[in-house]
Amino acid sequence: HVLTGKAPYGDLFSAAYTFRNRSLDTFYKGGRGGGDGFDRVDLPKERAAGLLTQGGLLAALSTADDSSPIFRGHFVRTHLLCDHLVLPPNLEVPPLPPIDANATVRTVHELHMEVEPCRSCHLQMDPIGFALENYDATGLWRDQYPNGDKIDGVGEIHAYGDPRDIDGLVKGPGELGHKLAASNTVRACMTRNLFELGRSYDESVDECAVKYLSKALGEANGRFDELVVTLVTSDAFMRVKAKE
Repeated sequence: HVLTGKAPYGDLFSAAYTFRNRSLDTFYKGGRGGGDGFDRVDLPKERAAGLLTQGGLLAALSTADDSSPIFRGHFVRTHLLCDHLVLPPNLEVPPLPPIDANATVRTVHELHMEVEPCRSCHLQMDPIGFALENYDATGLWRDQYPNGDKIDGVGEIHAYGDPRDIDGLVKGPGELGHKLAASNTVRACMTRNLFELGRSYDESVDECAVKYLSKALGEANGRFDELVVTLVTSDAFMRVKAKE
């Protein structure tokens, strides 16, 4: 829907709608219209974040039996913000404080952020994933954990180096999605990801090209199809540097 220009690029992260056939409607437990094909289904704005709240992606970014703020936060941090997380050298995991048998996923992951060297990495991932905690391991919405505790969906995107337009608190998937959709940081990262589909990225050579393409996406009112045309007609795509 986005790739063909029927919706702006930001809908990848903020769309409060999706498309479902009969099988998907059974999985998501209703909301679809009639017919055997794919129908558009509107979703609650506070629960929806485009691709990020689709079951397939959420399940892939979970453990076998529960959600994973680590996997989900890492996906956003590395694939949507283009941040490269580096493990501390000679990493030795210290013993964590005692964990109650009924502790929630969030409680366990908050313990990771109480001790170094775990804290420095987990701080960049887990708080982002907290905003998606209302979705279980299969990608279905839930209001509470199996032990009955109410889910706190408040997360945060912590600064990574210099301050950027993406930093700050987010309450639930809806706010996370809109923050991603409005971010120049995310737009630049997505442009770079598209750029790298056809070649490796060399910052010393390609940084200007990516900035130009990112600017073009903004000026095209978020039309992803126009970005593709701009990319394949750019010097960076059509020319290679000759050997000395």
